[in-house]
Amino acid sequence: MNQTDIESASGQRQTVLQIGKLRLTGIWAVLGTLLVPALIAGLVVALRPTLRMLLAAAVWLVFIVYWSAAAPKRSAPLKRSETKQSRAVHTWLMWGALLLLFVPVPGLRTRYVPLSIGIGAAGLALEIASALFAVWARKHLGRNWSGAIAVNAEHQLVETGPYRRLTPGQARATF
Repeated sequence: MNQTDIESASGQRQTVLQIGKLRLTGIWAVLGTLLVPALIAGLVVALRPTLRMLLAAAVWLVFIVYWSAAAPKRSAPLKRSETKQSRAVHTWLMWGALLLLFVPVPGLRTRYVPLSIGIGAAGLALEIASALFAVWARKHLGRNWSGAIAVNAEHQLVETGPYRRLTPGQARATF
C-alpha cells in the first residue's frame, strides 16, 4: 500500500492510493486509507491477541510507518531496477510473512521454548533492537536507499554507521 499526493492536470493536488495494481484517487483514496486500518483493527479485535502480541505488533506497526515515511523524497536516478512483477512478489511475500506472525495458523503455534516473562521480554527487546538497527542503517544509506532492488546511476559506497565495518574490497566483491 502506498499513498502519495500528486498534482493533477488542472494543477490541483490529488491524493493517490496504490495497492498492488489497484489505484484509487481523490475521495476513494482517502476512504481506502481509512478502510485498511479499520480492517486491520477489526482483525485484531476478532483474534483477541494477548498483550505480548499487541506489543510485538505495535513495534512492527511503528517500524513500517517509519520505513514508509522515511523513503527518500529525491533518490538518485536509477541505472537499472527489478521489474514491477518482481517487486510485487517481494511485497506480497513480506505482507504474507507479517500476517503469519499474528494470525493463529494450526501447526505454527507450537512452542519450542517455555512461556515466561523473561523469554517474552528478551524476544521483545531483540525485536526492538533489530528495528532500531534497520533504522540506523537506512539513515546512513540516505539517497542510496531503495525499497526495490536497484542500482542507482550516482551510487556511492556507504562506509558510515553499520557499514563502516566493511572494507571497500569486501563490499565490491559481493556485487
